Amino acid sequence: PLPSSNVRIAEGRGEVFSTATYAQSPKLTLEAALRVELSTIRQSGDTQLARFFIFPKPRVLASYSPVKGRQFRFSVERTVGQLNFFDFVTSTNLTDDLTDAGNPELEPDRAWEYRAALEQRWGSKGSATLTFGYDDLQAVADVVPVFTNTGVFDAPGNIGAGQRFLVRLESNIPLDFLGLKGAVLDSDVTWQNTQVTDPTTGADRFISFEAPIEAQTEFRWDLEKLRSTATLFAFFNGDRQSFRVSETQVRESSPFVEASWEYKGIKNTSIRFAVNNLANETGRRTRFVFNGPRTIGSLVRVDQRQSRRGPFGLIRVRRVF
Repeated sequence: PLPSSNVRIAEGRGEVFSTATYAQSPKLTLEAALRVELSTIRQSGDTQLARFFIFPKPRVLASYSPVKGRQFRFSVERTVGQLNFFDFVTSTNLTDDLTDAGNPELEPDRAWEYRAALEQRWGSKGSATLTFGYDDLQAVADVVPVFTNTGVFDAPGNIGAGQRFLVRLESNIPLDFLGLKGAVLDSDVTWQNTQVTDPTTGADRFISFEAPIEAQTEFRWDLEKLRSTATLFAFFNGDRQSFRVSETQVRESSPFVEASWEYKGIKNTSIRFAVNNLANETGRRTRFVFNGPRTIGSLVRVDQRQSRRGPFGLIRVRRVF
């Protein structure tokens, strides 16, 4: 017998908003906005419950441009996450012998997000933006223990307050100065550190499945004479951890690389040749399984699974009528 195994979820949601912008001078602009989100969630079946939420979401943004091509931005915003209906219903993974109970008390996570950014532009396309951020988190969405008359289960749930620090660097660099006319290198690197309290152990830890570093870059070359575009894309996601009542997991992955060539020399037609997963991306999952809650249980098993997808190619022909 599993809790919340037969549940119907219905949600009604609405939002009202207002925005005001004030340009004190060509150098300084202030913007203020207020959104108010209202929603009702009704559950029937194994769980009979109706809940009403109202979330004000204010936002304030100040932009200052002391000289041409340079801008400072400061913002404060309250954000509210969206619920996944699958989290209200119990699911079982027979391969790994894991059960995620449905949680009828699940709420959207909320955060006050503070950002300070410096953007520098040059030429017609070049830009670089450095952003520092701090998030004051409430009702963080993670995994919580749920106690029922049939046992203790893991379930999606809210684990209380937390915080996030982040640094993000975005850049768009034209490569004409290297003799590569029409080529651009786009990059986006984010480092973040999250801190929440583990509901099982009471210790500080990361938010489950949030990688401390994410990076992606794309080299794009528009070849006008050949009426084509060549692209090389790479993405990397750092190790991610997750925490359950009697288990922890670590997920690792190697970089993903894709190369493509798109030809547009035929009127209303584009032909794209691509090779995905050039680096033969490898994924590794390690499970540390305890014979009880991690506070009192002993490590009894370590499971490790490794997978490779292998490179694969595709040809796509698109015709506009």
